[in-house]
Amino acid sequence: LRNSSFFIDLLAKLQRATQTSKFEKIICLGIGDFFASDISQAQLALLCLISEFLLIESGSVYLYDPIFEQLHQNYLQSVLQFTNYELTNYNINFKTLFYMPHCEIELYT
Repeated sequence: LRNSSFFIDLLAKLQRATQTSKFEKIICLGIGDFFASDISQAQLALLCLISEFLLIESGSVYLYDPIFEQLHQNYLQSVLQFTNYELTNYNINFKTLFYMPHCEIELYT
């Protein structure tokens, strides 16, 4: 994934988007069941690479999916050191990148 033309193109776009100011946080919504889905695993890997490229500390990466069970949350927190995102408790006072790979188009408006 790291050497794919897709990722290289994405990095170029992210670099242009951060020329004037840097993202401070990432909120990932709807990544899916990364234990059961190869697609979700690839999207989680992409999230890790994006956060690495943007120099965003793992504690500033928040994830939420309604399918997450305790096992998902434990893995995200203990292995990746990402934060479980509660839909009601985040105030967007920082430049935030939203990453929503499985979400319906209505959430983007």
